[in-house]
Amino acid sequence: MEIGDILFPALFRRYGYVDEGPYEWGMVRVAPGDIVFDCGANFGVFSLLAAYRGGEVFAFEPIQETREILRQTLALNPSLANRVRIVPYALGAKEGNAEFTILMDTLIGSSMVLPQNGRKICVPVTTVDAFTEAEGLDAVNFIKADIEGAERQMLVGAASILQRCAPKIAICKYHLADDGIVLAGLLRKANPRYMLNERWKKIYGYVPSEK
Repeated sequence: MEIGDILFPALFRRYGYVDEGPYEWGMVRVAPGDIVFDCGANFGVFSLLAAYRGGEVFAFEPIQETREILRQTLALNPSLANRVRIVPYALGAKEGNAEFTILMDTLIGSSMVLPQNGRKICVPVTTVDAFTEAEGLDAVNFIKADIEGAERQMLVGAASILQRCAPKIAICKYHLADDGIVLAGLLRKANPRYMLNERWKKIYGYVPSEK
């Protein structure tokens, strides 16, 4: 789930998160042994849930200060921490670097896409396809993405994995006005077999078993 789903929205005056919905719904659930990409891991709430479910988690978090809190989260849960690997990269359509804006009063909501006021930093960017190949992973089974408007870039950079592995998908669709249409289109372009459901502020996707 999103951290804001378990904390009162008053703690984040800028945001109202409690209507976002969980990252698991219907057929889209982490299963034991799944390779999970937590794109925009933030403080690690979903990473821990996925590890608890038996997943092997790659927690992508490009903001150094946020990674420090993520490490503290893992340290408080030592029985699960060995199933989570922190990856200090953003995910996009191509490898390189990107300028991120860190908001002045919170580490939540930092973006390389949205027009925002705040502190600017440069972070490294990789793609799902490139990272998977570099790590020698046979498959990716679950992709969760809440990356502040960069979801569509991430999907472009995941086209090969979406086609070949058909990972379960839980992706936020509210950062840009046309997210729902664009994200669904990219998923179906990469793999027409995807069954997509839109609930709350997310798209949930899976490919039915051929058995």
